[in-house]
Amino acid sequence: GSRPSGEFFNAVADRVLARGAASRVPSPETQDLPYGAGAEGFNSMLAYPLVVRESELGALVLLRLKERPAFTLAELRRGMVFITQIMMAVDNRRLEIELHRCQCTLN
Repeated sequence: GSRPSGEFFNAVADRVLARGAASRVPSPETQDLPYGAGAEGFNSMLAYPLVVRESELGALVLLRLKERPAFTLAELRRGMVFITQIMMAVDNRRLEIELHRCQCTLN
C-alpha cells in the first residue's frame, strides 16, 4: 500500500521534538500535516521524541491502519518505557565511546 510522504514524517518529528513529549493522535488526518499519498489509510498515530541529554536525534512515529483499533493511552505509555530504554542505551554507548577516547589520549 501507499505510505505517507517523507515530508509528513519530518513534520511529525518537528512537532514532537518541539513539544518535548510523546503524543497520541487519535486521527492523524485531522491534524494539519503534509500527508502525501496514502495517509488516508491510518486511524491513529504515536510519536515519540528521541532525545539524549540535549541532543535531538529525531522521532519514532508509529501509524496504525484503519482496519485496526486506534492506539490507546496504555500503548503510548508502554512505548514511552521502550523509548526510555533505547535512549539510555544510546547514551551509554556514547559514554563508552567518550571513555575510550579519554583512555587513548592518556596512553
